Amino acid sequence: MPYGVANKTGILGIAQCRAILDMARTAKLDSLDTAISYGQSERRLGEIGIPDWNVTSKLPAIPKNCVDLNEWVETSVRHSLHNLGVDQLYAILLHRSDDLKDSVDSKLLGSLERLKAIGLVRNIGVSIYAPEELSHLNCLSRIDVVQAPYNVLDRRLQTSGWIQRLVSEGIEIQTRSTFLQGALLMSLEDQNAKFRKWEHVWRSWNQWLVESGQTALQACLAVPLLEKEISRIVIGFDGLEQFQQVLDATHAALLETSLELVCCDTDLINPARWNLS
Repeated sequence: MPYGVANKTGILGIAQCRAILDMARTAKLDSLDTAISYGQSERRLGEIGIPDWNVTSKLPAIPKNCVDLNEWVETSVRHSLHNLGVDQLYAILLHRSDDLKDSVDSKLLGSLERLKAIGLVRNIGVSIYAPEELSHLNCLSRIDVVQAPYNVLDRRLQTSGWIQRLVSEGIEIQTRSTFLQGALLMSLEDQNAKFRKWEHVWRSWNQWLVESGQTALQACLAVPLLEKEISRIVIGFDGLEQFQQVLDATHAALLETSLELVCCDTDLINPARWNLS
C-alpha cells in the first residue's frame, strides 16, 4: 500500500521487498508485521518466501453479515496462512479492541483461542490506538500480545502505567508509529500545511535535536529501544536505503528523549484522526 504521510515512493516492487528482507535477515531480525487489510502485503510476502519469520497479522472488523464467527475467523486466518506461505502465525491481533469489550466470554475471544488450540497461531492479542482501550477489556489474562503506538510525542503507554501492568500480566508489548508515519522525520518545510497547527510542537522537537546533537532518526528510535519492557518494535520502510539508515542509527549512542516533548493532542498523535487532504 502507498502508506505513510512521508511516503514518496508508493508501493514497493517485489525486488525491493526481497532486498529489504535479505538485509533484515542479515541483521538478525526475525519478525514481520502485516494485516489482512494491508493491500497485497501478505501475498507479496508469500511470493518472496518467509518460512522462518515470526509473522504477526491482524483480523479486520467482523463483517455485519457474519453468521458463523468461528468459521469466519478460521477461514480468514487460513487464507492469510495460504497467502503468506506459512503454517502458523506468531500472533493474530484484532484491529479493533472494541470487538472484545462485551464480556470475558466473548465469542470472538473463544474463536481466537480455538486458533491456538489447533495450532494455526501461537499468540492472540489486540492492536490499540490508545491505552484507555485496555481499561474496557475484561479479558487481559487471556491475551498474549498488545500492540500500541509509542513515540517521542506519544508516551501514553508509559505515563498511564500500562507498560508495567501488561508486563505483570505476562503480556508481550509491541509498539508501532515510531516515526509517527514519518512526520517526526520531516523538516518543517516538507510537512503538510495542516501540521502547522502544531508548529510549537515541531519547533520544540527540532530545538531539542539541535541541543542534544541527535538526528531525528536516532532520537525517534531511542524512545522504544530504551524501554526494556517493549519486546518488538514495528517499523515500515519506503526502500532499502531508508532501512539501512535505520539499522545504522540503532548502533549510535541512544539518548533519553525529554518527556517535555510529549503531546496530548490526539488530533496529532493519532494518525487516524488526521485530515490532510
